[in-house]
Amino acid sequence: MTGTTTRAEIETRVRAYLLSGPGLGMADDGIPGDHPLLDGVLDSLGIYSLVTFLENGFAVEVRDDELLPENFGSIDAITAFMAAKCA
Repeated sequence: MTGTTTRAEIETRVRAYLLSGPGLGMADDGIPGDHPLLDGVLDSLGIYSLVTFLENGFAVEVRDDELLPENFGSIDAITAFMAAKCA
């Protein structure tokens, strides 16, 4: 991805992945951006799969020291993190 990727595009792609990947069991519009993902929604395998999706889909590298709740704790957090990585 280039630096022209918008936050809205990132959020849309992350939501679509979460609904089709590990599956949240909710309607897309029913997932608030601040819904906690690390409290039973994503386990360690889900995080690994999400990171792989982000690295491949946005052509970025997620370092081990970036695997923090403040970067992956919610859709809003993931969107902000990826927007910064894609800038």
